[in-house]
Amino acid sequence: MLKGKKGWHATDAGQLRLMLFSAVCIALIVLHFLLFFKGLLDDDTCSCTDSNGLLNTTSFYNITDDIAPVFVTAFSQSHFMEGKRLVASIREFHKTAKIVVYDLGLSLKGIVRVRRWCGVEYRRFRFEEYPLYFEQLFTFRWKPIVIATIEERDARETYWKKGYPWDTVQWTANVKECKKSTYLLHGFTGHGIYPATDPALYSYFPVSLQELKKPKAKMYEAGLVLAVKIQETVTNILKWSVLCALEERCMATGIIPNACNFNNSDLYATFARCHRYDQSVINVLLADAYYYDRRYYTSEITDFFRIQRFLTRTVRNRELKCA
Repeated sequence: MLKGKKGWHATDAGQLRLMLFSAVCIALIVLHFLLFFKGLLDDDTCSCTDSNGLLNTTSFYNITDDIAPVFVTAFSQSHFMEGKRLVASIREFHKTAKIVVYDLGLSLKGIVRVRRWCGVEYRRFRFEEYPLYFEQLFTFRWKPIVIATIEERDARETYWKKGYPWDTVQWTANVKECKKSTYLLHGFTGHGIYPATDPALYSYFPVSLQELKKPKAKMYEAGLVLAVKIQETVTNILKWSVLCALEERCMATGIIPNACNFNNSDLYATFARCHRYDQSVINVLLADAYYYDRRYYTSEITDFFRIQRFLTRTVRNRELKCA
């Protein structure tokens, strides 16, 4: 085999430049990996968790007996009439209450009509600030976001007469023993949490499946909620429900078709092959935070509301005008 002559050629210079370029690229890749890996070790938080300040913990409410709640609802144009009826029913019983309506896709005409309703504040849900899958309204990802963004409430001064003979030590002990969650559900669905929750959700929220299958872990509707923004609410419920909404696979489900097939002889421990989206998430979080016992996270008062999923009468515009 013939050997080439020793000497310097243009091809040798080209090979050298190629080797130097490759070495620089490899060095940059290694440096980038080391910096990224260090970031993983130093920071265990998600960069997308709270860019909009949804879980602000600097402005909690001071709960008193004389706080007037703010009513909040959200609907698209396809549910405009149901939303109109809801606002009219609130106005019937609470003449001066503040009502916030979030626009999930109203028409221009619908927006104009909502703005005319008495005591109603119109707000557009800013879908552009969230991932595209938020636009799938049936997954209800928007709901925990809406609840987390509400900060207004009407409060009047409460006076406590000094010198009143009240055993505050015993009273505090009783309240601590018997108190309920600051995130309360109201309407029982007729079945437990386990049957209507995609098992994939448990990979995000490790829970006791044994406790979740017991009759005391009842599932309640998430469409009617009393939420008070204090640290307990944010830490136990809002924080995790918002994070779940932002995570594409958390609040959604791969179960198709998503239609419950309940075992009527066992409505608590048999999976019905369905998922209730935000309702499943909220019930799992509440159950896990409050001993898997619905008595701690439900009001147990059922005579102050009525759920009607279909229109039963026409709402007249005058019902939404200020008196």
